[in-house]
Amino acid sequence: HKITTSKEVETFICKSTGIDFSKLFDQYLRTIQIPALEYKIENNIVKYRYTNCIEHFTMPLKVRIKNELLWLKPSPQWQELRVKDLSKNDVIDIDANFYVTAERKDVP
Repeated sequence: HKITTSKEVETFICKSTGIDFSKLFDQYLRTIQIPALEYKIENNIVKYRYTNCIEHFTMPLKVRIKNELLWLKPSPQWQELRVKDLSKNDVIDIDANFYVTAERKDVP
């Protein structure tokens, strides 16, 4: 029995899983910023990235696009995903279990 620090718990989780969660911990434990999935839809392509987050933040995100469940791997850099029969009016629905907001940025 002893007092455990946050750092000890974080190190244990990362070591036990073999996954580096350090940026995830930094984002959600050390800032008040809620990451936002910023996205655009153009010509059957979804362009997306994280904003309102720390540098190098990445976290897989479960979304629904055109009634299909998909996992995106956003980062602060723009990425693209081609989706068949995607219209400019379609939206990305984020799984409610993720503490992320969405911001649609339409191209004029």
